[in-house]
Amino acid sequence: MNTNFKSQHHPFDKSFRYISGEYPKDLHANLNLPGKFIKALENDVVNNKKINLRMDLLIMVGPDGDTITENTAINLEHQSTNLDEHKIGMIAEYKDLSKCRYHCPILSMIITGEEPKKQIQEFESTKSDITKPVFIYMDKEEIEKKLNNLETKIKNKKHLMNPEILDFGIIAIFTKDNEILESLCKLYNDSKYIKGKIRSDMALILDTMIKTRFKGNIEKIKELINMIEEEIEAAKRGMRIWYEEEFAIIEADHAKQINEKEAEYAKQINEKEAEHAKELAEKNREISQKENQISKKDNEIKELEDQRQHYKDKIDELKEKGKIDLETYNEINSVFE
Repeated sequence: MNTNFKSQHHPFDKSFRYISGEYPKDLHANLNLPGKFIKALENDVVNNKKINLRMDLLIMVGPDGDTITENTAINLEHQSTNLDEHKIGMIAEYKDLSKCRYHCPILSMIITGEEPKKQIQEFESTKSDITKPVFIYMDKEEIEKKLNNLETKIKNKKHLMNPEILDFGIIAIFTKDNEILESLCKLYNDSKYIKGKIRSDMALILDTMIKTRFKGNIEKIKELINMIEEEIEAAKRGMRIWYEEEFAIIEADHAKQINEKEAEYAKQINEKEAEHAKELAEKNREISQKENQISKKDNEIKELEDQRQHYKDKIDELKEKGKIDLETYNEINSVFE
């Protein structure tokens, strides 16, 4: 069982490292790497500071009559982001230490989904020691080519060799198109005639990539996982230790997504209720102000009515006492009508 990823927490790096550790020969064929595959090499080295350096894959290949003319070690490293100065420096140091350990030329290769021309191309340790990694660019065209090969063979129920089956994992890791990932899950579901450990391994890679690529889209995750759920469960039973140690973080993240969604929903409800309560309080305040204004107007009207009645009573009193004549009384009284 491959145990070379306990330091890896990024799902893309972790998934690729698992494939390269479990299937080095098949990966060599899948990626059409140079040379004739001989064997996988121990891929960790220690520098003079007692720091352990480990890349994704180190394999020994023999002459192929073309690129490789002598036994050579190929160091293959997956990059999910652009190669920076720090990382290429580590690759250069790893190359030198591996060369001393295995006493053969070292070919450094980078497999990436990012455009090579936008990345650092070389590292100069000294004027005579320059590391220039060979880039394997997994672009959209290459991914679609691999997907089309799977579609054709699965549709026609043709036998798939292990290097081709690895494309389920390779495509899942490198595609940036979620529609392609969906198509890949459907193809996997249609390829039930593929059996054995490699099928289970690809289920785990798909499981991880689905939960990573569709993070936050719980319904889509459920839909796609449902297609391969049987294989995922079988893989978990067969590889319990590895799965729990290396992929538990993805499961925890998935559970966290659900909790965050529920918390967000509860927050939205609380915010709506608070907003509604605020609006209601504002309306009640406005109504209260209107009622106060009406009450004030009613009091003003009552005071005016009382004053009117008071003056009218005075005029009537003056008329009865004969202190004003009828014509004056009528003229004054008309004001109150």
